[in-house]
Amino acid sequence: MLMKQIVAIALAGLALAACGGAPAEENVGSVVVEYLQARIDGDADKLRTLLCAANEGNATREAASFASVEASLNEVDCTFDAASAKVSCTGSITATYDGENRDIPLPNYQMVQEDGAWRVCGETD
Repeated sequence: MLMKQIVAIALAGLALAACGGAPAEENVGSVVVEYLQARIDGDADKLRTLLCAANEGNATREAASFASVEASLNEVDCTFDAASAKVSCTGSITATYDGENRDIPLPNYQMVQEDGAWRVCGETD
């Protein structure tokens, strides 16, 4: 009887650890898409929640980066590489300058885990 209880407690502990572990890696690319949309929308408050602590001070500047143009995400799809903690994206940001559409290619983004969430921590190779 004692052995069954020990096994049950151990299994329950494993189940809880699986539920409360590191943030899901399959959603890391979507964090970058949210970040890009927040930049286009000029949403500094949202950017602060998506940037790593070291880069939170850049939120206002990043929010202003597309303020003078019309911009949108163009077929953006982002994937996460767990080994390097980098997100790479296909697609672009389409921005209209003086009536002309220009596609801005997307760089790779370094990701970090902070406070139980993946956060964008700058551009990288």
